[in-house]
Amino acid sequence: MKMDTNLQKYLGKHKINFIKYEHPAIFTVDESRDLKKSIPGLHCKCLFLKDSDGNFYLIGMPAEKKLDIKKLQLHFNQKNDARFLDASKLPKRAICCTEIFLREEISCVRSVPQPKGCGFSQTLRHVKKLHFATAQELWEKLKLKPGSVSIFGIINNAEIDVLLVLDKAVWDAEAVGFHPNTNTATIVLKHTDLERFYNSVKNDKEVLEL
Repeated sequence: MKMDTNLQKYLGKHKINFIKYEHPAIFTVDESRDLKKSIPGLHCKCLFLKDSDGNFYLIGMPAEKKLDIKKLQLHFNQKNDARFLDASKLPKRAICCTEIFLREEISCVRSVPQPKGCGFSQTLRHVKKLHFATAQELWEKLKLKPGSVSIFGIINNAEIDVLLVLDKAVWDAEAVGFHPNTNTATIVLKHTDLERFYNSVKNDKEVLEL
């Protein structure tokens, strides 16, 4: 199957290099293990999530890693608590201690310096519950089908309202492999090309230690 035309044009426009490996359709991590032995780089998976307020999140992480959803929820809620803190209502001695406490609490969840050019999430989110989005929502937001979820689907998000999250292990890898918006191929990018793609994305985005 040919690579998604829109993605191919996008990668070419932004001078993002990659190597494509074609293979039979893959729908699960278990199905991919044998095939991926012949494909270099960190094998990655993507999850498309939605919170109780209707916000969407596209997560890119190592294929064998399990997402701690509660930890991710905690990250967003702590970040919001830090933003809404009214220092004028605190005793002077408490201000410094509170700032240190918030920094430490947030760093234990994130603790990742954001890459240059990162559109650090400016949207205030009080995340009550994160869960998987539906197949219909996946198509409406990213024009992807189940089994083909990829970080590259973010280019199809016309409303620019999906938050892109990459795991630190993905960011730190020398090379990574993701589906090119279809599950019959994997494209491998070196870190410099992943960074170029990341910085080209207009959506809010973050690199987190998930």
